[in-house]
Amino acid sequence: MILCRIGAIRSGVRKPKPRRNAPAANSRPVLFPQLGTQFAFLILAFWSAAQQTSLAQSGVAFDVPATVACVPVEIVPPNHVAANTNGLLAVQTISQATKTTRAYLVSFDVNAVFAEPQQFQSVMFEIMPLSRNAQIIDYAPQTQATSDWAGEISSESVATKNMQFNANLNAAVPGYGSGGLLYNSTNNENTVSRQSFKAPLTAVVTSGLSQRGRGVFFRFTTSRESIIEGGQKLQLIVEVPATWRGDLFHVHCVARNSEQTIHRDFLTAVTILGDEATRAVAETFASADYETDQVIRRTHIAQRPTSVFSELENALSRRTTGPEMVDLTRVRQALLAVHATQQVPQFQQLPQRLQNSIANYLQAKQAMLELARSEE
Repeated sequence: MILCRIGAIRSGVRKPKPRRNAPAANSRPVLFPQLGTQFAFLILAFWSAAQQTSLAQSGVAFDVPATVACVPVEIVPPNHVAANTNGLLAVQTISQATKTTRAYLVSFDVNAVFAEPQQFQSVMFEIMPLSRNAQIIDYAPQTQATSDWAGEISSESVATKNMQFNANLNAAVPGYGSGGLLYNSTNNENTVSRQSFKAPLTAVVTSGLSQRGRGVFFRFTTSRESIIEGGQKLQLIVEVPATWRGDLFHVHCVARNSEQTIHRDFLTAVTILGDEATRAVAETFASADYETDQVIRRTHIAQRPTSVFSELENALSRRTTGPEMVDLTRVRQALLAVHATQQVPQFQQLPQRLQNSIANYLQAKQAMLELARSEE
């Protein structure tokens, strides 16, 4: 009789995953039970649709510096780079800096704060010079990856073979007695096969060029050894014309989870360290940007209905867009790309104070963009 047993044993210690408390379920409030369940659900449906955007935006808060002072750097030829350096220290140039171009190091200290951090899986920052008069040479942090396993993953297979032989012979002679012969033979054979594999990697930082080398993006992904909430230092080296004195950098922020994607955009005024004249221009733009944002917020609060019934009435009446119904979110988003008040949507329907703030903002924005243009 031959018995065979083959088994597989996998080993490897998996890093413990931090325990996350499940969010407590929020009970739905009952509105005016005396009016009936159907009418209460109707009011909740309209209220949820009206508040969907505000709830999504309140889930994450981004912070990007209003002004940044960059520092000049020397372009290191590839044949002079030490073999044991990496990142910004080992600058592999796309085109060597000449007398007509210069290189600057720009650093952004960005922050992301979440209302419920366990619900967000990644956050991304994309940085692009608004004038498109700069070329990205290098950036940091570079793409990084980690593993959820400690050490290698090993696989072990065990094969066991048993061979057993039994024989029993009895003989008897009448009058003389009986005799017997017993034979037992056992043979065991074990075969062990072991293999080791590298643990799978998970990207915690993904970075690279975008906009055909005019921009750069950084994506941070949560893992067992890293978190995406808090501050991050983003660095890039740009090659610009020798007459360049500053620029506006568009910082596009994105936070993602399984249910929604939240976007936020900022403009940061970048000037050369030690240039006080351009520093004053950058501070003027930062002040105009802050003032415009505050006026838009106050105007939005003034336009917001004061009760559930007001929102329900506006939805059912299907009123046409008037001065009190201007899409301020669209107006704020448009300010990133426009250069004149004529390009601002619904500008004539805005309150006078908001019109003045937008006019000052666009004037300061134009002054910053002039710093990035080459002098003929």
